[in-house]
Amino acid sequence: MSSWRPRIPSFLHDAKRIPMSALKPKFPGTGILLLAFLILFLVEVQAHAGVVMYGTRVIYPSEKSFVSVRLANQDKTPHLIQAWADDGSLPAEKAAPAPFVVLPPLFRLDGGAQQSVRLMFSGDVDLPADRESLYWFNFLQVPPESPAGPDVGGAQISISFLNQVKLLYRPATVKGEVHDLRDRLVFTLTRSGKDWRLTAENPTGFYANFVEAAHLRVGDESLPVDFGGAVTLAPFSSLSWRLAGGRASMAAPSLEFSLIDDSGNPRTHRKAVAVLAPDGGTNP
Repeated sequence: MSSWRPRIPSFLHDAKRIPMSALKPKFPGTGILLLAFLILFLVEVQAHAGVVMYGTRVIYPSEKSFVSVRLANQDKTPHLIQAWADDGSLPAEKAAPAPFVVLPPLFRLDGGAQQSVRLMFSGDVDLPADRESLYWFNFLQVPPESPAGPDVGGAQISISFLNQVKLLYRPATVKGEVHDLRDRLVFTLTRSGKDWRLTAENPTGFYANFVEAAHLRVGDESLPVDFGGAVTLAPFSSLSWRLAGGRASMAAPSLEFSLIDDSGNPRTHRKAVAVLAPDGGTNP
């Protein structure tokens, strides 16, 4: 059993779709051929919809007794679906369980059909009341076996998909509104040798999910900022990135960035960036 993590578009970074392949070679000497075929097959299969979830994240308000997640099978053939919640670790067998009950945990989803799955907070864990808690909702889709399936060198290949979606438990006691998150984030620039460091601070109880790239605007210039992938900034935490380029000064900079909203859509914002002096103060 091996897992392969595909590149997920930045606007879908709250969801991960991981093909899980099981190879059963019958003859020796077919390893290289199988590997090459598997890579080509997985690239092609990424365009295949299969079973999908409505939305790219699950928000669980603490005042709710349950929330529903809707799955749809866009294939013509049935799939066996197993659903659960955990901390998102891979492989899934090593993930820590989450304090949520998923019903039904195992079911058949016919071709073209839809199914609602209920998530209920079990209360087994005392979660912080001043901030969101992050878990992951998983659903594994297993297609029916078919004699006409892919076969190379006498090896049968079975492909199933593990889908992982962010599950955010949101206490009613978190201060502020999630819509104000963009206004409460704090961005600063500090000199680091010949380069600069950009720091993002999240003083709120909400998770901030950034799209993988931003732009620092200084006058008429636009300097790309590479976050190195989609970034999740936890409540009451900060992250920083080194900016290469060797600029001597930063005059009235601003940052153009995108956050993922509760519906899973990227929203672009622009905010002023404070330039800090070496002593920690703000440059005039």
